[in-house]
Amino acid sequence: MEGNCGRLLSVELRTARLVLRPVAVEDAAMVHTYRGPHEVVTYLTHPALDPDQTRKRLARAADLWRSVEQERFNLTFAVLLDGTVIGDVHAWNMAEQFQPASPDPTEVWIGYAFSPRNQGHGYATEAVRSLLDWLFAQGAERVFANTYTDNTRSVTLLQRLGFEEYRHYTAEQDASGKNLASCRMRLDRDVMSDIESGTTSQPA
Repeated sequence: MEGNCGRLLSVELRTARLVLRPVAVEDAAMVHTYRGPHEVVTYLTHPALDPDQTRKRLARAADLWRSVEQERFNLTFAVLLDGTVIGDVHAWNMAEQFQPASPDPTEVWIGYAFSPRNQGHGYATEAVRSLLDWLFAQGAERVFANTYTDNTRSVTLLQRLGFEEYRHYTAEQDASGKNLASCRMRLDRDVMSDIESGTTSQPA
């Protein structure tokens, strides 16, 4: 990761409709709507969160922005539509619980979650594409994303952006306790460079 902590804390990614900026504790109320209730966390690696757990999760995410090293990072962006948080996207190359990482810092993992009320308008595709563009511009060589195979929206989104299945995991291998089959998807820099932009109108 090129640059330093101060520069990263001021980073802001903009697409045709969205703004991606470092997540903050003040986002907790909106983030809780799509990371809190049981009915919306089926395909997330964490259980349902209460409001206090959501605030603590965001406080840690904000701290991780301030502790970026030269090569290792763990960054969560809030995704805003007209000033309102509708989701978040996450990029890391530091290993933590439920977060694999590689010895090679140019291999990066991503994750994402969006409010159900904002699905079907292409926002997730638009935000993830922006994150990928930024990661490759920072020096990433390949990006991985784990997703449950039953989560067809997520699988389709990743395939649309050029990801291909890299590894498959059975329900018994699910370390997060959801007991669902999953797959690891992979996107290499050279593949991304061959894919045209213009994904913003695609539903996801």
